[in-house]
Amino acid sequence: MAAPPRAYGWPRISPDGRKVTVEQDGQIWVYELARDAMTRLTFEGSSNFAPVWTPDGSRIAFQSNNDGPPSVFWQKADGSGGMEKLTGSEYTRFPKSWSADGQLLSFGEINPTTGYDIWVLDMKDRKAVPFLRTPFYEVGVFSPDGCWMAYTSNESGRDEVYVQPYPGPGGKWQISTDGAMDVRLDRQRPRAYVPQRHKMMAADIATHPVFSAGKPRMLFEGPYVSPRSSPASTMCRGTANGS
Repeated sequence: MAAPPRAYGWPRISPDGRKVTVEQDGQIWVYELARDAMTRLTFEGSSNFAPVWTPDGSRIAFQSNNDGPPSVFWQKADGSGGMEKLTGSEYTRFPKSWSADGQLLSFGEINPTTGYDIWVLDMKDRKAVPFLRTPFYEVGVFSPDGCWMAYTSNESGRDEVYVQPYPGPGGKWQISTDGAMDVRLDRQRPRAYVPQRHKMMAADIATHPVFSAGKPRMLFEGPYVSPRSSPASTMCRGTANGS
């Protein structure tokens, strides 16, 4: 069936550009563009959100309340096999982005003491460790090569976008200059996309010999709805000594 006009949330395009995942009434659906067909993916749990495609497009990670507090699950993109829990906690967790090799998953944890923190799950041993845990709001995404973490933080008093080397150590750089609601990193070119409430901004990024970011410029105007929340593969060559 074709996708009817509804209030869909969390749209995410598959790596091959042929499908789109969305959330509708607490369930994850997959829309196939060529066939104009909408297929329900999740049937367990009453609150499934924040779908994130694996780099090879074979699976979709998402947040679900299927087994206790909302946590991170994944499921095959063709719907087979049912959902599998990747990481759990007494606190709410939600997926954010994969490294290009699909071995690392950045996710957010909402802690009553430190707020929104950035964690990373290593798929090799299924162990999760915190990357950035402060009293401020932080939600992060990997650069396509996994060498950097870009994130929004309200440490300055308003949400701005910063970047740090992953796994560190190293300094941090501020990319946005006039507030930000989210951040996305281009997989084809060294560029960061920084949405504001009514503008989509973009900033060019250089990573060699040291990291630097150009002045954000407006790409287009229009409302952006965020849940509050690529650079080229040469990023690893950058020197991590910012301030």
